[in-house]
Amino acid sequence: MQLSIRQRGYLFISIAMVELSLLAILSSIGASNIGTMQLLFFVFLIASLTSLFVVVCKRRTAALRNLLYDRRSLGILAFAGILNFAGAQLFLTMGVLGTNPVVVSIVLKLWPILLAVMIPFLVRTKVEWPQMVALLIAFVGVYIIITNGVFVSINAQELPFVGLIILSALCTAFSNAIIRGRNHDIYSEVFLFNLASLAFVAVLMPVLGVHLNLNMNMPSIISILFLGAITYSTGALLFFYTLRALNPLVAANASYSTPFLTMVFSFLILGTPFRAYYFYALVPIIGALVIQDRYSKRAARYVGAGKRSTTTLFDVTGAFVDNTHPHINPYIRGSGRALAIKIDAVSYSGYDGKDNCNCIVFTNRDPPPSVKKEEMDFIEDIMGVGPDELVLTAIGNAESAEQALSQHYAPAKDILE
Repeated sequence: MQLSIRQRGYLFISIAMVELSLLAILSSIGASNIGTMQLLFFVFLIASLTSLFVVVCKRRTAALRNLLYDRRSLGILAFAGILNFAGAQLFLTMGVLGTNPVVVSIVLKLWPILLAVMIPFLVRTKVEWPQMVALLIAFVGVYIIITNGVFVSINAQELPFVGLIILSALCTAFSNAIIRGRNHDIYSEVFLFNLASLAFVAVLMPVLGVHLNLNMNMPSIISILFLGAITYSTGALLFFYTLRALNPLVAANASYSTPFLTMVFSFLILGTPFRAYYFYALVPIIGALVIQDRYSKRAARYVGAGKRSTTTLFDVTGAFVDNTHPHINPYIRGSGRALAIKIDAVSYSGYDGKDNCNCIVFTNRDPPPSVKKEEMDFIEDIMGVGPDELVLTAIGNAESAEQALSQHYAPAKDILE
């Protein structure tokens, strides 16, 4: 049975959260033997080779070539990759030296909330207030797990180091917003993220006076192989698929489950005591995921340039997260968008193309062959199409797609009124 885009996204983020919960444990094991910078170098080396292997196996070399030739996208995504992988880890490593692990864990978990604040500006979609509430509820659950429910104070000496941890959280949030707003082949993107991070660490090591040491014990080798071949390659693919296909706050909110999973694995692997109150703290996290799921089932409202727009537009770009068809890909690649509105089926007489909008325009009843059935099913699902309604979708430059939809059609409810 083939999974739908939504089902695939939920499955992928669930697997990604399991492997991410092992990140802190394996990073600690690896860094204790060879140091953080050397660990990152070997991890990103393995991750680069693994993600390149995946690109070749999935036959995405043409997509990778297109990305490498697109200098603007190449620079933006390389920057995002360094922020997400190497930058966040570097600030984390420096910050943890001057404060305690409890404070570090709490501050790092601010990144989904920071992402929600950035989304309207960088992704240009609206964040509904219940979605923000869900993030805050989940954060409370995480706080209870990490602190045993006790108020955590920070002294003046710790403040600069806490600032570094905040920078780490900002790097994660900002980079995820950038990645969500760009439309390139995910397999190629993950390879670029790892390669850029490897180059960044390789340049930084001599500056910090760090030299490679191949004398490693077996736990460190296992940590490197897992983090490189799983966490920063295949695991990253799963996470970024969900980030792009579904509402980005679904992936962000799911990350609040990792502290609980880390406690479970720490108990199983390291014998760390497991507390009964962890299960009580899990309740608000699950509740937040339920709230987030409810709002992720509808397309996000588009809040773009929009001064000339008289209709409510919705962003359905996530439906085409894995579409590499030469008819669709050139229009959506990079900063392209798929925007949609609901229209009255009776009043619709066909798209006349008079605006020369340089985008692809179609309804759910007459999609081009390049649009997969699962993509159209997903769009109909998140748009909530009624029996007397059609979904009109425009794919291309965001402003052009907005103009094509806004100037020629009114939404179904406006027509019926």
